[in-house]
Parts: sequence; C-alpha cells; structure tokens
Amino acid sequence: MSTLENEIGHRMRMVRNETGFSQAKVAAILGLSDRAYKTYELGKREPSLSTVLKFCEIFEVELTWLAYGEQQQEKNTPSFISLASGTVLAVYKETMNDVPQMSPKQFQKFFEYVFEQARRNDAIPEDEAKKIHQIFSNSETEK
Repeated sequence: MSTLENEIGHRMRMVRNETGFSQAKVAAILGLSDRAYKTYELGKREPSLSTVLKFCEIFEVELTWLAYGEQQQEKNTPSFISLASGTVLAVYKETMNDVPQMSPKQFQKFFEYVFEQARRNDAIPEDEAKKIHQIFSNSETEK
C-alpha cells in the first residue's frame, strides 16, 4: 500500500466526514460497493481515475488537492476547465490580429504562460493575456 493511496483515502475520508455522509452513502453516490469504497479510504486500494474524477465533481474538490494535497481552491474561484477555456478565448482575441500569425507552438506557449499566470495570481485571463501580448508586441517592434 503506497503513501499516495493512503493520502487520497485520507482526503476522501475528510471530505466524507465534512458532508456527514456514511461510507455506504458515498459508495452509492459513486456507484461503488461499500467494500470497494472502504478500501479506498483505508488506502488498501487505489481508486480508478474515473472514480476520482467523479468524486471531485460531486464533492466539489480539486483533483490536485485530492491526489497531492495541494491547496484546495475556494468554491467561488473558477475551476481549471473554466479558467482554461477563458484563457483560450483571451489569448485568441489578443493574438488573432497578429501579422504574421503565431505558429501553433507559439500559441501553445502563450496559452500555457497566460493560464499559469492567471492561476497563480488568481487573475482574469484577459488581463494577463493583454499584459503578455503587450510585452511581446513591444519586443517585436524593437527588433
């Protein structure tokens, strides 16, 4: 039994205790047998990725927190998916008028940087994309 399995199980138990649900209730919500769920909490067995994702979605916890114990986001902060989709839109809007157009690899790097800055700073992706695009634009005109 690995440490990671123990830690995931411990955090699953923490979430379950916060809800006041029994192991049987959580197992039923997840579509598992009581025994299977119990082995996850005890760290005797590793839950499948689909089970972990379903647990995170139902109980509104971040995957990185459940898996690694990293800081859990507040419930009112955007999820990674909404943050990522907002970042894609912001980066696209900022770069669509670039001549010459960014290569897919450049766009990917731009996206990754803006996403990480928005996530780290709890900032709006549009603001971060504008800042970074302005820096890129200024460096291009100075060449």
